[in-house]
Amino acid sequence: MITLLTALYLEAEPFIQYFQLKKTNTLKEFQLFVGNDIQLLITNPSSISAAISFTQLICTQSFTPHDLFLNIGICGCENTNYPIGSIFLCNQILDSTTQMAYYPDILYQHPFPEASLITVPIQKIQKKEKPFYIENKPESSSAHNISLYDMEASGLYQAGITYLKQHQMLFLKIISDYLTPEMITKEKLSSLLSQALPSLLSFILTLLKRSAPEQIMITEEEGALLHSIAETFCFSVTMTEQLKQLFLYGKTLQLPIYQYYSNSFYLFIEQKSSQKEQIHFTKKEGKQYLEQLKQSITSHVSSHLCRNKSTFSP
Repeated sequence: MITLLTALYLEAEPFIQYFQLKKTNTLKEFQLFVGNDIQLLITNPSSISAAISFTQLICTQSFTPHDLFLNIGICGCENTNYPIGSIFLCNQILDSTTQMAYYPDILYQHPFPEASLITVPIQKIQKKEKPFYIENKPESSSAHNISLYDMEASGLYQAGITYLKQHQMLFLKIISDYLTPEMITKEKLSSLLSQALPSLLSFILTLLKRSAPEQIMITEEEGALLHSIAETFCFSVTMTEQLKQLFLYGKTLQLPIYQYYSNSFYLFIEQKSSQKEQIHFTKKEGKQYLEQLKQSITSHVSSHLCRNKSTFSP
């Protein structure tokens, strides 16, 4: 099953028509359209509304680890070098309110350039005033000098990650304006979506035909390393699970992830020893280590995918 998530009915309408989806009253507060292998939820604009509607959907249906959720919608762009109508797959989501960064796993081959997406609580953004800046963004040749802006993705990700795996959520955004949303009309929006529809449908249909990702196992040696890291940094159960999922992600990509984890871990231990401090990490240091690990590996993965786009086949 693939669930499409759009903020507006105008964004949803082309997919409703193509897949002949029928409206259901399962969710009273939000519009849900269903078909055989596709369903579509209109979340309404804003991060809060998106989080509430997505949570309601997940809690009222049974999903498997192989089900996918695609957020598709328009966005603003700060870089005028990218044409209106360009489609991007987002490899990083930044929340302008909390200043937190999230990294969706992209496990399937796709034809779109990748970019960072910033979720803001207001529709209008001044070009000269960026909500915030986070260093160490994942770098790739397709993501240089571009940030996209929307109002929903962060809420969707935060709600979804409570119940789903990172790779189950994909975020596709279509540039509609250069941070001048007041200039968008219904006619322009419909035209943009019509132009983007063939590429989006091709990707969705490819995902429907995909095979489930092969099950990746953790060896005894790898498990021992993960246990040592979690124990040393006093990770909670949730943090330990994040550590494991990040490891499996890198292993799925056939990266030298064990070596990377090992080198990173013992480097931290060595730095602590050189400071003549007792090898004991606080909970805050553990969170910082995990976040650095996430960002470093995500950057490493982005570079890897740019060098070898054929790593994954649907």
